[in-house]
Amino acid sequence: MIQIMSAGLLRWVRPRCRAVAFRLAATGDMPDTCLTAAAPTPGLMLQPFLLRQITLPLCVALTVAIFIFDTYTPLGIADGMLYAIPVLLTLWLSPGRSTLLVAAGVTPLVILGGYLSPHANAAISIVVANRMMALLIVWGVALLVLRRKEAEIELQRSAAILVDLHAQRDTLIREVHHRINNNLQGVLGLLWQQRLAHPELGTILDQAIAQLHTVATVFGLQSERASAEVVLCEMLQALIRSSNETSPERTPLSLELAIDKPIRVSSDEAVPIGLIVNELIMNAQNHGTGETGASCVSVRLHGDCKSAQISVRNAGALPPDFSLAERCGLGAGLHLVLALLPRDGGLLTIGQDSGEITARLSLSPPVIRRDMANTAT
Repeated sequence: MIQIMSAGLLRWVRPRCRAVAFRLAATGDMPDTCLTAAAPTPGLMLQPFLLRQITLPLCVALTVAIFIFDTYTPLGIADGMLYAIPVLLTLWLSPGRSTLLVAAGVTPLVILGGYLSPHANAAISIVVANRMMALLIVWGVALLVLRRKEAEIELQRSAAILVDLHAQRDTLIREVHHRINNNLQGVLGLLWQQRLAHPELGTILDQAIAQLHTVATVFGLQSERASAEVVLCEMLQALIRSSNETSPERTPLSLELAIDKPIRVSSDEAVPIGLIVNELIMNAQNHGTGETGASCVSVRLHGDCKSAQISVRNAGALPPDFSLAERCGLGAGLHLVLALLPRDGGLLTIGQDSGEITARLSLSPPVIRRDMANTAT
C-alpha cells in the first residue's frame, strides 16, 4: 500500500519539480548545475539542489495534511500509517538526522490523532492496535531509509576509493613504461658505442638497434596514456620518424593515413605489432630497388569500423621460391614477423604486382579497438 501511494506521489511531484526548475531558471535563481536536470530530456534525473528545495516543504505539507485527515477520520480506520510517506520522502534529504527528525515529529501526531479523532463504535483494543501498528510502520520505514542512506554513503566511499586506486594504478603504469623507455635508451646508447668501436659489426648491430629502438618507442607512447594502449597512426609516425632520423643513409619513408578515427592497439600487442611493422619496413628498405637502382618505400594505413590494414610497398621482385604459407625463401626478419604475428586478429600477406612488392598486415579485434567517438587523442 505504501509503495503504491509513494509511486503515485512521485508521479505527482515530478512534473511540479520541473515547473519549479523552469521558473527558477527563468528568474536566474537556480545554479548552473541544476539547469541540466531541468531540461525535459528522456531519463530526467533531478539534481540534489532541486530535491532539497522540494522535499522538505513537501514533507511538512504532507504531515499537516495527514494530521488534519486523521483528526476527521473515525478511530476505527488505520489512517495513521500514512505518516510513513513523509518519512519515506526523506530519502532525498542528505543528512541522516532528517529522517529521525521527521519520524520523531510524526510520532506524537500519531498518538495525538487517537485523542482528536471522532469516536466510533470501534473497540479500544483495535484503536490501540492501529496506533501501535502505525508507529511500528513509521519507525520501520525510518530504519529502512537510514539503512539505505548508510549504504549509499558506503557506496560513495567505495567509489571514491576505487577512483583513487584506479588513478594510482594508471600513474604507476605510466611511470613503469617511462622508466623502461629510459633504460632502453641507455642500452641503445651502449649499442651505438659498440657500433662505432666495431664498424665490422655494423650490419648486425644496426638490426638490433632498430628493434630495440622500436620497443623503446612503443613504451614511450604507452607512458603517455593511462590505458597503455597505443594509437596506431601515432606509432607508425614515430617509427618512420625514428627510421629517418637514426638511419639517414636509408631510403626516406613516406606515410599515408587513410582513416577518419583513431585506431588503438591493445597494450598486450603494441610491442609485437611495432616490431612487425619495423621488420617489414627494414625488409622493404634492404631489398626494394627500382629500375634505376633507387629504393622506393611507402607505408599506408587504412581501415574501416572493423579492421585496419598496414601496407608496406617497395619496388622489386620476390624470389622464385618465395612462399609465405610454406615459409620458403624467407629471411630472418620475416621469420621473426611470423613468430610475433598474433594468432587472433593478425594476418600477413605478401604479394607482387607490376614490379612492386606489397606486404599487408591486417589487424582486427582483439588486437585493435576502434574509437567510436571522434575525439582528440
